[in-house]
Amino acid sequence: HYRPPQRPAQVRFRPSPAAVLSALILSNVIHPAHADGSPASPLDFRPYVGGALGSTRDWGDYAEPGDTVLRAHRQALAGKVYAGIRSKYVGVEIAYLRIGSTGIAGRTANGDSFDERSAHDAVPISLVGFLPLDERWELNARVGFVVNATYETGGTCVRHSRSGVSRRYRCSETPIALGAGVRYAVGQHWGLRLDVDYFELRDSAATPRSDLGTVTLGIDYRF
Repeated sequence: HYRPPQRPAQVRFRPSPAAVLSALILSNVIHPAHADGSPASPLDFRPYVGGALGSTRDWGDYAEPGDTVLRAHRQALAGKVYAGIRSKYVGVEIAYLRIGSTGIAGRTANGDSFDERSAHDAVPISLVGFLPLDERWELNARVGFVVNATYETGGTCVRHSRSGVSRRYRCSETPIALGAGVRYAVGQHWGLRLDVDYFELRDSAATPRSDLGTVTLGIDYRF
């Protein structure tokens, strides 16, 4: 007897919910980066490095009662390098800033001349938040502390006699580091970054507390 060929039995595969969830997680983790080099997924962490140059404004008040300030050295050059690791929205960043000399010159109430200036080094460690606007533009905000600064509590100020005249300065009680910026991607990995930073720091027990605001423009690379 003639028998028509039978069709092979169809095997239907029904993935389990656990397999579907695992596939979704893996697809997010290994998803390729955006065109600007930033992570495409909140679970994808990538390193980055950068460097920048700019200007500093010193907002510190170094004058004692009775001082006559003749010159104020408020502006200085600033440079920084930084490195971090980030996901799409959050990250951790460490930076090194070298800031030129700031301070004041004048005469004390006793008629003694002084010229007190200090160069500054800051090493802030910050928690960073990122807000992508599109494939090119991105905002960032940073909050952290300066790990290499000298701080005292209780408002006790130190003596400073770098110019030969003994004077008092404010002490710092909070190792503050704040910042915000904007980045423009110029390629898959490279970008331009404009940052505004604020630091309260004292480099050593022989220098006053400085309130420094910096504006820097630089370039970074995302791996």
